[in-house]
Amino acid sequence: MEISTIRGVDIQMHKKQKTVFVTGAEGFLGRYTTRAFHKAGWCVVGLGHATLPAGEHTKWGMEHMFHGDISPMLLTSAFDGYGAPDLLIHAAGASSVRQAASNPYAELALTVGSTAAVADFIRQYASGCTLIYISSAAVYGCEWREAIPISAATNPISVYGLHKHMSEQLILGAGAIYGLQHKIVRYFSLYGPGQSKQLLWDVLRRVNNGEQPLELGGNGEETRDFLYVKDAANLLIALAHAGNDVPTIVNGGTGTATTISEMVKLLLLEQGGGTDFYFTGQVRHGDPRDLVADISCLQSLPLYSPAWSLQAGVRAYVDWVKQRIYNDTIVGAYDVKLGSLRLNTEQGGTI
Repeated sequence: MEISTIRGVDIQMHKKQKTVFVTGAEGFLGRYTTRAFHKAGWCVVGLGHATLPAGEHTKWGMEHMFHGDISPMLLTSAFDGYGAPDLLIHAAGASSVRQAASNPYAELALTVGSTAAVADFIRQYASGCTLIYISSAAVYGCEWREAIPISAATNPISVYGLHKHMSEQLILGAGAIYGLQHKIVRYFSLYGPGQSKQLLWDVLRRVNNGEQPLELGGNGEETRDFLYVKDAANLLIALAHAGNDVPTIVNGGTGTATTISEMVKLLLLEQGGGTDFYFTGQVRHGDPRDLVADISCLQSLPLYSPAWSLQAGVRAYVDWVKQRIYNDTIVGAYDVKLGSLRLNTEQGGTI
C-alpha cells in the first residue's frame, strides 16, 4: 500500500465543506465523479489503485489520493487525514465480465471484500455518512426484452453480475442491521473518453489496425442503454443532494434502446467511414440480449437529466481515441528513434 504524505490537512477546515470519499477514484467512472464533486464544491478524497501518472489526481479534483487496496487500513488512513466523510461513493471493484469469469475468487475479494470493508468502516467511524454503491445492470440477468424497472427480479448470469448482487445484498443487510444509510445505482452501458475497453474501444482499435471487414460477435440486434460518463457522474451529484423520496435503488441509464449494429454504424461514421462489418451470430455466454433501463425511478430527481445525446457522446469518444492513437504513435516513433540512437552509440557511432 502506498500512502503519500498529507500536506498539513486541517480537518476542522473541512468540517464546513462537505467531504466525499471515492473508492476506485482513478478508474473510468471514478475520475469523472471526483471532478464533478469538486466542481460542486465538495472536498474530494480518492482511494484505490493508481492508474494515473503521479500527481495527476489533482487535475481530476482530488484533494488527496490514497493508493492501495480498499481495506480497513486504507480507509482509516483517509479518516485520520480528513475525518468522517459525509458521503462515500464506492466505485472500486472488478470492472470486467470476462476477467471476473476467468478469476472468480480474486474478483470476489475485489468486489465483495471491498464492499464489506467500506460498510464496516462507515459502521465504526462514520455513522452519519451515506454510502452510494456503484452496481450494474448485470444483476438483472437476461430475461428482459423491454426496459427493466428497479422492481425486476435479479437473476445474474455472469460471475461479475453475481458479485455485484452479493455486494448489494451486503449493503442492504447492513442497512437493516446497523442502519447504514445507502443508495445503489445500477448503471447500464457507460462510455466516454478514457474508456479503453469494451465495444467502442474494441471497434475503433481494430479499425485503426486496418481490419477490413470487421467481424463482430452476436447478431447486431442486441440492445443496450448507452449513458455518457459525464451524465453518469452528474447522476451521483443529484443523488447526493436528494431527499428520502428517491428509491434506495435506481437505474443509471437514458431509457433509450440502441442496437449494437446502430452503435457500430455511428462509431464508424464518426470515425470517417470506409470500414465494412458483419456479425457472426455467435453469442458469448453471460451476455444478455437486451439491457435497457426503465428510468422512471429518477423522476424524483429534479437536478438530473441526461445532457449528452448519443451522437455527441460518440463524437467526443472518437475524438479522444484519435488523439490517443496519435499520441501513442508519436511516443512509439520517438522510442524507436531513441533505440536506434542508443544502438548507434553502442556500436561506436556518435549522436
